[in-house]
Amino acid sequence: MTQSQHDESMAADRQQLFDELVMCDEESQLAYLRTQWIETILLQLIESRVNAELSQRELGERLGTPQSSIARIERGADIKISTLFDYLAATGALPTGIIPLHRVENSTTIASNTRGAPNVQTQGQDHLANHNTEPHRRSHPRAAR
Repeated sequence: MTQSQHDESMAADRQQLFDELVMCDEESQLAYLRTQWIETILLQLIESRVNAELSQRELGERLGTPQSSIARIERGADIKISTLFDYLAATGALPTGIIPLHRVENSTTIASNTRGAPNVQTQGQDHLANHNTEPHRRSHPRAAR
């Protein structure tokens, strides 16, 4: 058996083992995909900081947070979406290709609903005007108190 054939055989064995252990059911597949997705995002965050030529301490200073908080984010701690946005903004890596930073139409109006969150309605979206703006009622027993 040549080295190339041996390598191909080992790769096939690894793939079979991977399929048996990781891809055996939907729950395992989702756990694997979740881990891979998070790892990819973390590498992109670190890359954005490095490309901006910032240390963790310098990025922390821009965000008004200690270096240890930046290290915790880069290790994969769960963070709020607003923290993710602030991190990206501080490194100059805003996702402008994904989320437009301008108004879609000049006729956009913002009204406040009963929970204080903005209710965006644009011309041609009259169906949004009739949606329920009542606060969400929890079904938890403490919600009735």
